[in-house]
Amino acid sequence: MSYGAWGLLAGFIVAPAPVDSSTVPPFLTWDAPPSCPSQHELVELVEAYRSEDETTGGVQATGRVTQQGDALSLDLVVDAGDGPVSQSITHHDCQRLADAAALKIAMALDEAVLPEPAPEPEPEPKTDEPSDSECPICPPVAPKMAPAALPESPRRLRAAIYGGAGVDWGTLPGVGPHVEVGLGLHARHWALTAFGQYVWPREFWLEDDPEAGGVLMAGAAGVRGGPAFAVGPVVLHALGGMTVGAVRARGLGRSRSVVHNVFRASLNFGPALAWRPGEHIGLWASADLHLPLRYYSFSLPSRGVVYEARRVALQAAIATEIRF
Repeated sequence: MSYGAWGLLAGFIVAPAPVDSSTVPPFLTWDAPPSCPSQHELVELVEAYRSEDETTGGVQATGRVTQQGDALSLDLVVDAGDGPVSQSITHHDCQRLADAAALKIAMALDEAVLPEPAPEPEPEPKTDEPSDSECPICPPVAPKMAPAALPESPRRLRAAIYGGAGVDWGTLPGVGPHVEVGLGLHARHWALTAFGQYVWPREFWLEDDPEAGGVLMAGAAGVRGGPAFAVGPVVLHALGGMTVGAVRARGLGRSRSVVHNVFRASLNFGPALAWRPGEHIGLWASADLHLPLRYYSFSLPSRGVVYEARRVALQAAIATEIRF
């Protein structure tokens, strides 16, 4: 055999086999120094990290390893269909870089072939409340609750009616009961009332003639008002006003035919203390000093004056008030 034949034979033996382009994975481009794992070794690493699914789902990956001084730098770009994602890793061991690249690529491949998520449930029927897109600047909507009863705001002027009873000394002979009703207007710092009262009938008999005597009764109406000083539910009033009315006197015993009707008038002054535990109810206690403007007397035939009104009268009462 000639030397030319031997050379041709040797060339067939030592020449590398041509690379089959079909074995190059279509999703991976790998460029690394000879000391690094090859592209086929990297594909084996990727398959080792992957699940059983071998489809690629359209993922494209490009890895490039370069020498950076004493270390190696990996620049990896992975595109899973929603845009490329780049990452750089530096290490002195290229095998470690290949492992990292294979893991990243395997994760992208597995995510790309995951099944489609279940369809979202149908939205709930739209309410009257605006959504964020319809009203981007609306304040947060508080949960709907039953409306609470709002406290009644205090008014500047309140009306009231009241009624009560007490004792009287000086309007008629001796001491006896009286009743009173009234209508009032109350502001924060003052009060004004109009009232009517009836003093219960009282009898008297002459000491020197037990067969002669009389019975007197009195009725009156008046107004009084003044400043008010409140401390919580307790209100102190300083009241003053005027009372006008009449006294009816009728004889008893031998003098039963005698009847007198007398006009009377007086000024009245005194304090009153009110306690209002609720919005519409109150309790009153009052004391009044009456100074008569016109004195009256009662006379019997042949006996002259048998009763004369005192120069001063006192009344005290308690009452219940209902406010509006």
